[in-house]
Amino acid sequence: MKSLYTVLGVPVDARPQQIEEAFAGALEALSVGDGKTTAEDRQIRLLALKEAYRILSDPIRRQAYNQRLFAPVTAPAVALPAEHIAVKSFWTARRLLFVASAVMLAIVFYALQNAREAERGRVEREKAAAQKALKQKDEEDARLAYEKIRREQFDRQVEAVREQQRRDEAEQFRRQVDVQVRQIAIAEQRKMEQEKRDAEIEKRNREIELQREQQRRIYELQRLERANYGR
Repeated sequence: MKSLYTVLGVPVDARPQQIEEAFAGALEALSVGDGKTTAEDRQIRLLALKEAYRILSDPIRRQAYNQRLFAPVTAPAVALPAEHIAVKSFWTARRLLFVASAVMLAIVFYALQNAREAERGRVEREKAAAQKALKQKDEEDARLAYEKIRREQFDRQVEAVREQQRRDEAEQFRRQVDVQVRQIAIAEQRKMEQEKRDAEIEKRNREIELQREQQRRIYELQRLERANYGR
């Protein structure tokens, strides 16, 4: 006879830990699949596993289920009056309706639970995607900020090199000007010294010329004196 114990694959006297392990193993096997069962069969199997676990994992529900499962038959089947059969059929149909309603409620409950899990998974995926996008944006902002800093550092280095070049060119120009000024000053000084020497030479020449003129006059006077005395 197929029961909830056979659905989970555990003995009737299974401990709660065995039920937990059997349910987890069945879910894992169902998620892996064997490639032969359809999605509808796996869904039915999942609903059966969840229903069996829901009842057998709860001590009170399990006890009530065991009482129904192992209820003894107290009397043999006998012919009953038609009224009794009608009443029994009514209660049997009512019980079947109750079981069908319970099964439908369980299916709806698990469908809603699966929908909630799917929605939770979708929200978590969207949250993970948003966090990933935010992380990528932060990384991109950090990269752009780093590139901006590197670009500013490079611009400052280029400006520092240009400023040093301008200073070097200005210093070189100043030195050239100083050299030219010194050369002009030296040339002026040499020119003045040369003019001074020329003036001194000209002065000596004039003095020599005056001395010669005086000696010539003296000589002429002496000659005239000798000439006058000779007559």
